[in-house]
Amino acid sequence: SPFARHEPWIVTRATSARRAMVIDVEADKPQDARRIAEEIVAPLRARYEEVLVYVRPIGSPHDGLTRRVEWTPGGGFIETSY
Repeated sequence: SPFARHEPWIVTRATSARRAMVIDVEADKPQDARRIAEEIVAPLRARYEEVLVYVRPIGSPHDGLTRRVEWTPGGGFIETSY
């Protein structure tokens, strides 16, 4: 349907090792990386000691502009663009 709801962001890959998780996201508005990361991390806080969320524009190449949001229980959210 042309009226189907479009998701503003989508997880394309999630991998975890021990108590760390790395999540790749494509988003309409990569500038919302921090908010997106907060939504993703909320249900994971109890299980992980570090979550890294990489946010890039939808359809962009993997070497394109990326925003990384790192979350740890002690440091909270730290956003880096590169």
